[in-house]
Amino acid sequence: EDALVLTDGRRELGRAPAPRAVQALVPDGEGGLVAGGAHAPVLQRYTLGPEGLAAGGTIALPGARGVAAIAPAGRALVAAEAYGDGVWRIDRAAPGAITRVRQGRGCREARGLAGAGEVVLVACVDGTLALLGAADLERRGTARFPGPLLAVAAWTEGAETRAATLGLGTEDDATASVLRLHRAGPGLETLDALDLEGDEARTLLGEGATLEVFGHARGRRRRVRVEGEALSAIDDGPWAPGVRAAVTTSAGPLTASALLDALVGPAPSQDADPWRVSLAFAPNAADALGERLLTTSFGRPAGAPSCGACHLDGRTDFRTHALGDAAPRPTRSLRGWFRSAGVAALDGLPEVHAGADLDLPDLARTRALAEALAAWEPPPSPATVAGRQRLGPLAQTGSERFEDACAGCHQATLGGRAQPREAWEAWLLDPRGPLRFAGPEAPGLRRVDWRISLDEVLRDVRLEPFAHDARGDGRPLRPAEREALHAFLALL
Repeated sequence: EDALVLTDGRRELGRAPAPRAVQALVPDGEGGLVAGGAHAPVLQRYTLGPEGLAAGGTIALPGARGVAAIAPAGRALVAAEAYGDGVWRIDRAAPGAITRVRQGRGCREARGLAGAGEVVLVACVDGTLALLGAADLERRGTARFPGPLLAVAAWTEGAETRAATLGLGTEDDATASVLRLHRAGPGLETLDALDLEGDEARTLLGEGATLEVFGHARGRRRRVRVEGEALSAIDDGPWAPGVRAAVTTSAGPLTASALLDALVGPAPSQDADPWRVSLAFAPNAADALGERLLTTSFGRPAGAPSCGACHLDGRTDFRTHALGDAAPRPTRSLRGWFRSAGVAALDGLPEVHAGADLDLPDLARTRALAEALAAWEPPPSPATVAGRQRLGPLAQTGSERFEDACAGCHQATLGGRAQPREAWEAWLLDPRGPLRFAGPEAPGLRRVDWRISLDEVLRDVRLEPFAHDARGDGRPLRPAEREALHAFLALL
C-alpha cells in the first residue's frame, strides 16, 4: 500500500494513504503538503497538526498519466506528467484554477522539476531540458543532451536564474554521470559540466554556491562548488547506497535510501560514519517485481538462464554472448535501456534473444514489466546491507569449499576477468563490485531466485564426482560443509 509516513527518523509519528506509486512531495505553502504518484491523475493534499498527518482533499489533473514531479513556482504549484508531455499550473489561492500545457516536442517523461524566479525547468528521460515561464507555462528555451536527465535544481543569482542538472550519458560514454551548470533565461545556455566518473548518481541537492550529489550504486556523496560559470569538486566521501531523495537540515543532508529502507543523516564527527535509521517500510511493489522478473527463469528447467544470469543486477556481465546464429554481442545494461526507451524497449526482446532458447513470458509484452524494470533498483549484496566488515569464519570456510567444488563452473569474475578467492571478500563487501559467480554454461549465483530453498539445493549436491540432482554416485555434503556453503551463498 502506498503511504506517506511522518517520522522523526527514530519512530513513526503517523501515516496516511498516498497516490499510487508516490514519488513527488512538496510543501503547499500553507503549512501542509502536496504529493503526486506516477500512477495517479491527482495531487493529494495533507495537513500537519497536533495529531500528526492527515489526508485532505485532492486536486484532479484531467487527462494526466501520472505525476512525476511537483515544484513551487511563486504563488502556484507546477506538476509534470509521468508518462506524457503535460505540465499543470495550480494556483495556490484557487486550487480549481488549473492551467495545462502540452510540451509537444520532446520531454515525454519528466524526471525532475524546479522553479526559481519567473521560470520553471523540466528535466526529462529523453535528455530534454525545457525552460517554461512560471506564469503561463510557455516554452522559453530547450536544450538536448545525449542521455536521460534525472534531477534538476534552480536558484536565482542577482538578476539571473541558474540551474543544475544531473544526467546519464555523454557523447563518448553512455554510462557516465554528469553534473551540468546552466544559465536559464532568456533561453538556456550550458555553462559547464563535471564528469562524476561513472557512478550512477541519482539525487541532486542544493541551490547556489554548493551542490551535493549522491551516487546510487557506489554509495558516494560528492560536494561541488559553483563559482561564477564553473563547477569544481570540493570533496568525495562514502555514503549509503541507493539514495533516492534528500533534504537539507541544519545538521547537514538527510537522505532516504531505497536499498536500505533507511534514513541516512550526517556523521556526528568527521571521523565517524553517517548515521542510519531503519524505517522498515513495506518494499516497493515495482522493485520487488523487477527483481523477481530479473532473477526468474520463467518456468524453464532448473539451470536455465534468467535475465540476471547475463544482465547482472540490471547492468551487464561484461561478457560477449553468441545467441544462435547471430554475431556475438556484449550484454546491454537493462536499467539504462528501459530508462531511456521506456515501453519501446520491449519491442526488440524476441529478436535480440533469437536462438538463445529463452522462454520470454507474455508479461514481457506489458507496460507493467517495462515500468518495473525502469524503476527497479537492485539491492546491494546482503553482506553489504548487514554492515559487515568481514565475511566471518563460517562464510570464509564456505568460500573455500565453493572454490574447490563449484567455482569450476560458477567462475568468480569481475569485468570479465577471473578473480582469486583472496579477492572475493573485498568485492562482496563493496556495493560497487559486480562480482559474479557464473560461467558459459552456468547461471550466475548473485541474488539467484532459489525456487526451492537453498537448504534443498545443497541437500541434493553430490561430490566426488560432482552432481546437482542427488542422482550421482558421489557423496552428499557433510553437515559442516553444507552449513559453511549456506553461510557463503546466502551473502551473494
